[in-house]
Amino acid sequence: MTISPIISIPILENKGLQSRISEHFGRTLMHMLVDPEGRIVAVLDQSANRPGEGSMPLAAMLDFGVTQIICTTIGRGAYDHLQAKALDVRVTNAKTVEKALAALKAGTLKAVTDEVLDANYKDDEGHGHGGGKHKGCGRTGEKSGKAEYNGHCNGHTHAQ
Repeated sequence: MTISPIISIPILENKGLQSRISEHFGRTLMHMLVDPEGRIVAVLDQSANRPGEGSMPLAAMLDFGVTQIICTTIGRGAYDHLQAKALDVRVTNAKTVEKALAALKAGTLKAVTDEVLDANYKDDEGHGHGGGKHKGCGRTGEKSGKAEYNGHCNGHTHAQ
């Protein structure tokens, strides 16, 4: 009997395979664990933690046999930590778990490279990220002074 690999995908809410993927891997409060066929193994819910305070349940992921992470963005620190545990990390533009698994089957997920990691710290005009109240995703208010703007972290917006 072959054991299926287990994949961890950071999610915003638990709506089964229709769950939206979180755009902030290291700060998400839930991770859906699935096999490549879309069978849900578990949902790790860290909502008792505040974002950034141990919200990546790596020990639990490893206990479930996670071998792969699929996310939309990931910072260098989190990536290095996962690599140290020999986890395969892939990035996707998919918005839901179901679509991410379809991309996995189609072979269209991207490997994480320095270019992918560096892109998480620059917006579409090359402005650096890492300051202000949205540290790491780049919302610093330096760009336009508008109430919100787009163009970083896969196009999500932040209100001022």
